[in-house]
Amino acid sequence: MSPSLFQQTPSITAFDSRGLSVRSIEYLRHPDTEPATTALITRHHYGAMGFLASSSDPRLHALGRSSLDCVTDLAGKPLRTRSADAGTEVRLHDAARREAFAVSRIRSDGPRADDLTEAVTRTWQYEDDTLPGRPLALTEQVAGEPPRISERFVWGGVSPQEQDFNLAGQCVSHYGTEGLTSIDSVSLNGVSLQQTRRLLAQADMAGTLADWQGTGPDNWNEWLAEQAWVNLSVVDACAATLAITDAQGHRRRFAYDVAGLPKASWVAVADGPEQIVVKACSYCANGHKLREEHGNQVLTTYGYEVQTERLARIRTERPAGHPAGAMLLQDLHYEYDPCGNVRRVTNEAQAIRFWRNQRVAPETVLEYDSLYQLVSATGREMAAMSAAVDDVTYTRYQRSYSYDAAGNLLRIHHTTPATGHAFNLSLVVSECSNRALSDSLVGSPAEVEALFTAGGQQKVLSPGQTLAWTPRGHLAEVTSAAGDLDEHYRYDSRGLRVLKTGTRGNVSGERCHYLPQLELRTLHNGARANGQLQVLLCDQGQDAQVRLLHWVSGKPDEVANDQLRFSYVDRLGSGMLELDQHGLVLSREEYYPYGGTAVWAASSQVEGEGKTIRYSGKERDATGLYYYGQRYYQPWLGRWLGADPAGTVDGLNLFRAMRNNPVTFEDVAGLVPVAPEQVEEKSTEVVARGGPDVLSLPHREIRHLDPYHQKEYAFIAADLGEHYRLYMDKGGPSDNLVITADGATAFWLRDIPVEKGQRFGFFTQHGQLLEDPGIGKLMRGSNKVFVLTDGTDFEPRKQEAQDLLAAGRTGKLSGSRKAGFIADYSLFKFADDNADVLATVLSLNRSEQSDFRFDVLTVRRRRALPAMLKMASLSGALSVLKKNGFNYSTVYASFCRGVFLHRAKSFDPTRAKDI
Repeated sequence: MSPSLFQQTPSITAFDSRGLSVRSIEYLRHPDTEPATTALITRHHYGAMGFLASSSDPRLHALGRSSLDCVTDLAGKPLRTRSADAGTEVRLHDAARREAFAVSRIRSDGPRADDLTEAVTRTWQYEDDTLPGRPLALTEQVAGEPPRISERFVWGGVSPQEQDFNLAGQCVSHYGTEGLTSIDSVSLNGVSLQQTRRLLAQADMAGTLADWQGTGPDNWNEWLAEQAWVNLSVVDACAATLAITDAQGHRRRFAYDVAGLPKASWVAVADGPEQIVVKACSYCANGHKLREEHGNQVLTTYGYEVQTERLARIRTERPAGHPAGAMLLQDLHYEYDPCGNVRRVTNEAQAIRFWRNQRVAPETVLEYDSLYQLVSATGREMAAMSAAVDDVTYTRYQRSYSYDAAGNLLRIHHTTPATGHAFNLSLVVSECSNRALSDSLVGSPAEVEALFTAGGQQKVLSPGQTLAWTPRGHLAEVTSAAGDLDEHYRYDSRGLRVLKTGTRGNVSGERCHYLPQLELRTLHNGARANGQLQVLLCDQGQDAQVRLLHWVSGKPDEVANDQLRFSYVDRLGSGMLELDQHGLVLSREEYYPYGGTAVWAASSQVEGEGKTIRYSGKERDATGLYYYGQRYYQPWLGRWLGADPAGTVDGLNLFRAMRNNPVTFEDVAGLVPVAPEQVEEKSTEVVARGGPDVLSLPHREIRHLDPYHQKEYAFIAADLGEHYRLYMDKGGPSDNLVITADGATAFWLRDIPVEKGQRFGFFTQHGQLLEDPGIGKLMRGSNKVFVLTDGTDFEPRKQEAQDLLAAGRTGKLSGSRKAGFIADYSLFKFADDNADVLATVLSLNRSEQSDFRFDVLTVRRRRALPAMLKMASLSGALSVLKKNGFNYSTVYASFCRGVFLHRAKSFDPTRAKDI
């Protein structure tokens, strides 16, 4: 690519006087039309209170339409959201900010043109005010149908038996859309140790929906199948999994190194001997994996760019001394542009071949436009079908991609120069939204909307294939008019698939029941005996996807029972090379950029049928769709089958896949694309500012995904001891710390001194909890109250907390209490402390928003009051910080004095009081 393609194509954001982004301008330049440039403007409008009211992408704005319209409450929570792609949704919360009522799948064409014929209404029921207010039931009603109770929650009590298994206060039984999930035992660190699942008795019947009518479990259990599936786990003190026993008694065992990173693993069929899955792993200082050796004695090594730490090489080989002989099996090299987009992928383990006077190299070359959308790809594909792994004829292909102003993929043009073969795949996009279909299904944009549900789910897959959806927007059934392929799916309440049944021509088919770490597959064929296959998932902690195939009955003669299949993946997790437990090749597969199969070869047809995990590490169904966890993906069209259930986290186009950059980005669950380097476990040395000590902490680098009109923000989370977690931006520790938690005072907690040269302050929004005359009168309305000390005196200030943090001032309140001391109080986890909230808070560290930088310390767990008071406290937090070398010049204690203080009407700053 020429550097001139990107010259004078900045991304520009315009802000209004309130600091709200009202325009986002991007400049599109295509390599084939350079230097012609098109300005793409995304517009945002806000209400008087500064909350988003509407947004329009460049394409729909030109058509006089908006992409998103919002009506919010006074706190900014959306009450009504109209999405051009996902339809309209109305959502109400109760006084405790819990979901109370929602209506989705409303088809709208304006503020007064709502069509409720497909609407789904949901209402939540909670415990009364004398209890903690936990959810009890969720009722759903599809328009024109009677209401159904789709979920029930049963909570653990305080009996001795429940306390013995740590079930007090836990959700012990969840009656959901798939059946019943029970938690029978929980570890001290909150991990489920024993889980039981029972499906609906009629789970295999398409159209059966859960309806938990009745007054208690005795009534609800009548709708369940008799078979119960029990999964057992063993964890260590850090919540790392040590062993798993699945529902069929098969065992897995795991080991970790001193940094807590996966080191080795084993698997054993029930009553059988252990087999090694991962023999050894090694890592570099920043946590990147360097080497992984498997039970088939195949070695995989990894290389990284020195300056960027991007993955540069994945090499898989049978090393010298291997029983099957030394051999380089796969050697993937990645080249990037300066912005991290993949430019070239080469497999050095494959030889350059020639066919019809064409040089066919084992590489893929990619080209982008100025928005980093993939516009062309050159690679290799099969010139003819071949079953043998080593007898494949390759030819070169070229693919070009065209997009509209909203990022919809419009056209794929494919050519094969050696044969002169060429074809086009074209899509037709609606004029009202980003909904689109293949031109084989519709002839004009006006026909598109009728083939989507009100919630943005596609109704037709191909001519003769219709799609049915659940009330929650999950694909329920694929039906073909000819009856040659039908599939039915069932999901749990999280939207994860638990059952798949399929038939071909009413003769053969397959049923797959998905359990934790186990798949139960039942095969039936009119010409063959039925087969029962148990697939053991063994890929926890390693990059290769490993599965053990245990045939209970109907095993094909060509394969061995209890076969281990090692799938070696590329940067995106796509299964490229598959080996058995002896290191012999079972299959090879290569992919077009958007996921179609370009090269496929297997050692035999039966061995090839055993491969189910393919592009991006996902399962491909018989329909050709890839199941990602929350959505289905159409690889032949490069777009999702339904609108994004996560909303606009990746832009206003809810159907765009992988930001039109599928070789650089992956999508783990079908919600939002990320580069594989953006989320990773690692251990790093963190040097505390102002202190000589060096702290080595295992931590996660978290990429927080703000709404589309904001910037992506990365921050670091590190655990400090058992009770605390420290959050900081990637710039490292700052001079200021905010401690956020709920708090409670107790008579055994004493005053603690303020370190010399250190300032300490705290603020809260709950003025009704403080009655001190010198403070309470300043705590009216919604104003924040701030009390700050420098070790001499106190003075309260009535001012917004953010302003006070930025000002960093010290105040005085003479005679309020002993100078230089503050009252200690116990800490427990504040319910609103989560990654989204903390990322929003830490984003204030951005230089363009504030010159004041700070870190955040939270309490990791929420426990019962008697235990919590003895575990975590303000003094304990200060102590663990000092012990690990974090010396902050100013510490701010932000506490939202929670449920434990509802009976206490005062907090006297002159002394600690018992509650």
